Amino acid sequence: MHDIIHAAPSFKNFIIQEKDKIKKQEKSKRDEIKPLRKMIMDKVGDMGSAYAEFALYNWNIAPWELYFDEPEFPRGKKYMPRGSGCKGIINIGEPSKERISISTMPGGLFYQVHVFSDDTEKIKKVRFNFDTKLAEEYPEGFFKRRALIKIGDNWSLEDWTQKRYREFCRENEDENVKAVVLVYSNGDLRKDKIDSYVVDTEGGCSIEAEGYTKVTIKSETAAKTVEQELYCKEKVMYCPECDSDTLTFIIAERECTYSSSDTSTLGGITNSITGSGSISETYAADDRVIRMVLDKDRAKILHFRMYPPTKAKHWVTYTTSNPFTSEKSTGPPHIDKGDLEFVSGSKQYVTPAGVTINQTCVINENIIKGQMTMKKGSAVEKIEFVYTLEN
Repeated sequence: MHDIIHAAPSFKNFIIQEKDKIKKQEKSKRDEIKPLRKMIMDKVGDMGSAYAEFALYNWNIAPWELYFDEPEFPRGKKYMPRGSGCKGIINIGEPSKERISISTMPGGLFYQVHVFSDDTEKIKKVRFNFDTKLAEEYPEGFFKRRALIKIGDNWSLEDWTQKRYREFCRENEDENVKAVVLVYSNGDLRKDKIDSYVVDTEGGCSIEAEGYTKVTIKSETAAKTVEQELYCKEKVMYCPECDSDTLTFIIAERECTYSSSDTSTLGGITNSITGSGSISETYAADDRVIRMVLDKDRAKILHFRMYPPTKAKHWVTYTTSNPFTSEKSTGPPHIDKGDLEFVSGSKQYVTPAGVTINQTCVINENIIKGQMTMKKGSAVEKIEFVYTLEN
């Protein structure tokens, strides 16, 4: 009995030691799995694209069937998505804004089905607003977002990985979407991935336009020469929430380039400042980066912004140099952020400050374009823009 009593603590210690061994073995196995997963990702090559294709094969539901089981597998049944990664159907019969959040485990797949009412008078548009471009949020390329789209009786596939939004105007027959299956694939076997989006079926179709704005500035005197050019290729959209009394267009996407040269001579010494940079940004509707504001009658542009601010403030690299030193710095473009007004038609006038202004502007249901030249002495500032309306 004495031996048994003394053996109990020893047995307890033995159990504790064995548990510690098991934990260490499990950790060792996990550590072995991590490089194994990375090796698989490396060996496949473009793991993100391959896994996205696998996600479509895994869906395999009519009419998007990519393979057949002969004999059927498993247990006499065709394989199709199941489990936590395959969500139920979201039926949208009334105008609404539905927010959906998704999360995928390493190597996970996620499917979400959206079905829309046949009543196009009730639901005139379907718009998916994504919080981010997956390609920007996860630049390694493993996380993909694709969409199976049913319009009429036909299904098609689109890659939405780089989209911030996708809108269907159901008043148009070729955009009368009936259903959308969002297919997420996480080809990263090591990390979770998340996304979030809003399905907006409220209101009518958006007014969207694509085009560009170009600003050039030149000034030359005996002692100083200045040249600047800013070019922005953009997609803009009407913002009904901004102001009900006007037509306000906000920037959805843009790519800008900028270059500048400022050379001055003082006391025989030449100083120069050169700048260059490029930027690509996308914006959510809530960012409300305003490009222009039109009156309701589309007779004039009340405000046209020469340079709406970017998210990244310091995207231009400047080099300051003289015979003695050379320094680099970063900052925004040296462009006036003020607003201009354009009236439909042509106009020429001289301001009290002696600036001669020539402007032309065309506004109709297909295009918004204008040009303004401001000149005083040797200083010339010119802005031109062209935006083609899509809807």
